Amino acid sequence: MGPDCTYIAVTPRAKHAEHAKPKSTKPQPNGDSPEEANPGFREDVAIDEFVDHRVDTDNSTVDIQVKWEGGETTWESEWSLQEQVPTLVFKYWDKLGGREAATNLDIYHAFNILKHTAHPGKSKGDKYMYQVQWVGYRAADSTWEQESKLRKIAPSELEKFEAKQLASGASTEKRKTTRGPGRPRKNRRVGD
Repeated sequence: MGPDCTYIAVTPRAKHAEHAKPKSTKPQPNGDSPEEANPGFREDVAIDEFVDHRVDTDNSTVDIQVKWEGGETTWESEWSLQEQVPTLVFKYWDKLGGREAATNLDIYHAFNILKHTAHPGKSKGDKYMYQVQWVGYRAADSTWEQESKLRKIAPSELEKFEAKQLASGASTEKRKTTRGPGRPRKNRRVGD
């Protein structure tokens, strides 16, 4: 992922609804009503292998052809597969020499925000830096991005991360320690 690449956020597309049960809903990046995230999995059927992939150059997304146990094949979105079976997705791209080489895409979609850190001395819009995992890439390949950039390219992922932080009770502000400076004395001072 080079410096001259474009980063945007996408939500998974529903594919082959007749073969799957809806798993969840995802908000649309543009604020529209949620669409069902339909990974195309049947709970009683396992994946045999990934056969092929196709690139949608208009949206810079990838669909992967899945061969199911039993022989049936369907096209599933890379996003959905990464949510359900990330290890298989990463092994597939490794087998092809890496996702970037196999797809020739230079636009990346935010998959998940892993964590954040304070970004002191920056403008109000860049109060934090966020560690972002990209669609088709392992968490180890994540990058640190400015808050203002994520507000433009991945507002729904940023909102989801912030909601998760609030639900877990984690503050976006740095926690203040309750201890004073240094550690407490082991022995009382003479004359106390």
